[in-house]
Amino acid sequence: MRSIQDSTGTGPGFPAFDGTGVLLPPSPNVAHPHETDRKVQRPALRLVPQGESAASRNGYARHVLIVDSDAHARDALAAFLRQRGFRVWVAANGGEAQAMITYRLPDLLLLDLILPGMSGIDLIRLLRHKRRTHLLPIIVVSSLSAPREIRNGLEVGADDYITKPADLSVVEARITALLRRDERLRKALSPFIPIAEQLAATPELN
Repeated sequence: MRSIQDSTGTGPGFPAFDGTGVLLPPSPNVAHPHETDRKVQRPALRLVPQGESAASRNGYARHVLIVDSDAHARDALAAFLRQRGFRVWVAANGGEAQAMITYRLPDLLLLDLILPGMSGIDLIRLLRHKRRTHLLPIIVVSSLSAPREIRNGLEVGADDYITKPADLSVVEARITALLRRDERLRKALSPFIPIAEQLAATPELN
């Protein structure tokens, strides 16, 4: 049974952004997550085989952003989801996550609550108060397992909460369920999506 859990290992971190969300030169040993996107006006999506309904929509890979300061847990989960057909970006802190979300809105966010600087709870609050990210599907994946911590994560706006160590197949199942619910919501609101997109493109008033 494969699982993710907290680790003190020092595996490769994410090199593209610094802690303030400033874009940095990519490491020569790590592919830059935006190298394909910079060649086109709109970010390109990776085609995946038909039939992978959990990881694809209309033939394109679903985009998942993992935010976790633990490089071992982050990289293990990212590798697993990529094998399952998802397009995955990773961030080690809230600043990186904000910069990536600003660059391109993911289909789903996997978020640890224990982060350097901005906590995961603060990041959820921030995302839920912005029009563009108000409905972003968010799953907390954290070692904080006390009932009050789980309740707090859900109350501030997380859609689901998974405690570490977590079986990777369970994480995938939770992702699938939440994306399925999001797809049903999109279909129900499809007549209003053009209006919502226009509102999302309008600069924030505050």
